[in-house]
Amino acid sequence: MTPEFALFNSTEVFLHDVSLPFLRVRSETPLGEAPQTLQLTLLSQSYRVTAQPIKRLQDGSVWVRLLDGGVSGEVLEHRFLESQRAGEENERRHSGRVKTVMSVRSPDLPYARGTTHDVSQSGVRLVTEKPVKVGTVLRLEIQGATDSHDVHPVYVNGEAVWSRQQLNSLFHVGVKLNFEQTV
Repeated sequence: MTPEFALFNSTEVFLHDVSLPFLRVRSETPLGEAPQTLQLTLLSQSYRVTAQPIKRLQDGSVWVRLLDGGVSGEVLEHRFLESQRAGEENERRHSGRVKTVMSVRSPDLPYARGTTHDVSQSGVRLVTEKPVKVGTVLRLEIQGATDSHDVHPVYVNGEAVWSRQQLNSLFHVGVKLNFEQTV
């Protein structure tokens, strides 16, 4: 899938990740330190936001903070996830993702806990306090986001297929679920 592009003070920038209020972008031209206007094109629609470069990573990408967040940030995140779903025919993932926060417990996770960021039929993105090594088999207990006592946790095995540190020092971990082998 080709990353969506944006114009950052007339500089082409590729959008790689959204974790509100932050975006991870990459540019062939170095970005300045001052707040800048960011025009994003996602699914043939343009969005203009103001962002402040925050942290430069070794891979050349830059985390920026949305300064006008709010509704435009929510819309931007929604459109970014839609753009990823639109290109999934060319990816391994063939099911849409739903952003939801649920409690996760596992003896295989750092501090034996985490939360979901988004879920699909084939996997889940977890948020953890420490990295998880790629290839780690995880026995997960996922508790629904409800106060009802009628909701039972889901027990499932998975495998960590990627792990990335986020700007806020937390980690996102991509987990491919295996429903054939349950916990």
